[in-house]
Amino acid sequence: MRKTATALLFVSTIALGVACVCSRLFSDRVAPVVTVPAGDLTYKEGDSYENLLIGASAYDNKDGDLSKNVRIYDIAVTGNGDEALVTYAVYDNSNNLGKGSKLIKYIGAPEEQVTEEVTTTEAPTTEAPTTEAPTTEAPTTEALTEDGFEDPKMESTGSPVLKLSTHELSVDVDGQFTPLNYVEQIVDDKDTQSDLFRYIHYNDDYNLSSNGTYIISYYCIDSDGNKSNVAKLRLVVGNGSAE
Repeated sequence: MRKTATALLFVSTIALGVACVCSRLFSDRVAPVVTVPAGDLTYKEGDSYENLLIGASAYDNKDGDLSKNVRIYDIAVTGNGDEALVTYAVYDNSNNLGKGSKLIKYIGAPEEQVTEEVTTTEAPTTEAPTTEAPTTEAPTTEALTEDGFEDPKMESTGSPVLKLSTHELSVDVDGQFTPLNYVEQIVDDKDTQSDLFRYIHYNDDYNLSSNGTYIISYYCIDSDGNKSNVAKLRLVVGNGSAE
């Protein structure tokens, strides 16, 4: 009886091992192939990504045509600010990420609004220099809110809304930092949070090997190309003295 039980246990162990090996051998580890749109493209800051996605396609060796799932992963302005490198991305059903990039023409936001704001601010300062001192503090608080260091109202009116679990974090030199661990919640009027997590963007220009202070900016893009608010995290490495 004991010999039979031992033999069965031995056979079960071998079968489990073979199953694990087969699972690894036959698991899908091939990323989809993304084909970017042909021809010249132009993107104006603040516009929808809809035109950039026309003509983009993707194909996966197991899941087939994934063209409808292609999203804009990143837009990086290059050169003199008149070009941008657009990165297209798509996930297959095994969570493999495929990417493709295309250099396009880029039109930044007009600078006329900045000039108007400066002119408007100077007028009241000239009329009442003494009274204006306390009034200057209010815009500073609002600017901090707009810059992403305060939590937004978690209500979507078309674009996603992203919230972090904290806006300041300290880690030791050579410590660990996983940016996505600090995204607490994303809401949207259409897409689920799990879908939106795939399209979170954040900058990775930080160094965990030496003292320094860095600002990590997060945002995500929904399936309609709408961009969320920008939420920011201040990362202090060591004593942060290199800021």
